[in-house]
Amino acid sequence: YVLYNGEKWATLDSEGVLTIAKECRGVTADIFFYGYNSSDKDTKASVAEFKALITKVQFEEGAIADVIGAESFLNCVNLTTVDLTKDEHLTTIETSAFEGCEKLASLEFNTTLQYIWNGAFKNCKALTTVTFKEMLIRLGSSAFEGCASLSHIRIETGNIMCLDTKDNAGNSAASNTFKGCKIASFELAAKSDEESENGYNVVIPANLFKGAGFDTTATIKIPYNIQEIGTDAFRDSNITNIEFENGETVETKSALAFIGKGAFYGCKYLKAITFHETLQMIGEGAFYGCTEIKTIEMPDSVIRVDKQAFYGCTGLNKLTLSSTISTLGESVFENCTSLPKVEIPEGVAVSKAEFKGCLAL
Repeated sequence: YVLYNGEKWATLDSEGVLTIAKECRGVTADIFFYGYNSSDKDTKASVAEFKALITKVQFEEGAIADVIGAESFLNCVNLTTVDLTKDEHLTTIETSAFEGCEKLASLEFNTTLQYIWNGAFKNCKALTTVTFKEMLIRLGSSAFEGCASLSHIRIETGNIMCLDTKDNAGNSAASNTFKGCKIASFELAAKSDEESENGYNVVIPANLFKGAGFDTTATIKIPYNIQEIGTDAFRDSNITNIEFENGETVETKSALAFIGKGAFYGCKYLKAITFHETLQMIGEGAFYGCTEIKTIEMPDSVIRVDKQAFYGCTGLNKLTLSSTISTLGESVFENCTSLPKVEIPEGVAVSKAEFKGCLAL
């Protein structure tokens, strides 16, 4: 097959490999309506039948297409491989571009990709791993929702932003970028060792795993080089076991200093959390409603815990406060109904308002 739209757009060989021509400036869904048999251009192949022939999508060397449009490869049921590496101009994968490609198991992004929009790879159920390159700056809601085999994610960018969504009332709702996945591990890398040494901040971006699906049997390790967990980073996810890596050498010691607002808000399956001596601040509502957490031991490096940080942690029965806390927010431990006692370090000012509703005290 040769696909035309005034000029050659792509070719499909007998093995199902669709090669997008280097002259193509952008891939769009309606291009399949121009799919003709190369020996009989008067016979149109139906779109669904033609899509079912595709097993691999790749670009010709030197390709200049800058976008893969909305629904371009929607429901290509036999597509197993997507290789975008030969297009150094591609910046955007639009809404639902590869949604429903249930056999897609191999996905390689190009280095210039900046935007992956809503539902782009939704329900690609065979996909097991994905690597986001350093130019990526936007991940849309539900971009990888329903990728039930997706277990490992590598992020090579420090600027990625996950777009939040709004419910019908205009309130913040789960971004669901990785909802329905089975994430067992992830890694974030600074752009270079030099940038790390010069203060390059390695951050788990806001909303990244909001509403995400994790492998509940795995211990999710937060890499030692993470310095900050962004706002709502794991909010309303099913994360169960978490460990902050903390090596024996200076180079591999945990660097985590800030846990952002709502970082683990509503993580009702989270069983335990262990902090290390680098942690300085726990943001507002960071562990709000984490009902399975039983023990919190704050290292003396913690100087600020914002309001409602541990609100409604009804399973909490042991609490050790930092001796250097200068700010303890309103209702920070409110409705921690199982907490039987609290030892207040000398010089730390607290009031009943911080422990309102702690019925076991």
